[in-house]
Amino acid sequence: MLERLLFNSDDLENVENANLTLKRGQTYTFTISASGHPFFIKSVQGNTYADAYTTGVTNTGAQDGTLTFEVPIDAPETLFYTYQFHSVMTGVIAIED
Repeated sequence: MLERLLFNSDDLENVENANLTLKRGQTYTFTISASGHPFFIKSVQGNTYADAYTTGVTNTGAQDGTLTFEVPIDAPETLFYTYQFHSVMTGVIAIED
């Protein structure tokens, strides 16, 4: 059973449910391997697909493959990520200039 999200990048190594900081105008790719667990970027925290933030997002609700997020210049300062069915699998995305 999938119970956590692990993030790996130049700055993170196997960090569970990490809070992320992304920059406006940059593009980020999330590699998803979680069959049956749709991944969403959201404007409101919670574990449903309601309030999915889709501006600049390609493949929202991905379960396998990649989700790409080109952060818009006018993106809100705070977004969230979540898997649809597990409320503990979530985190904050801070958006900076």
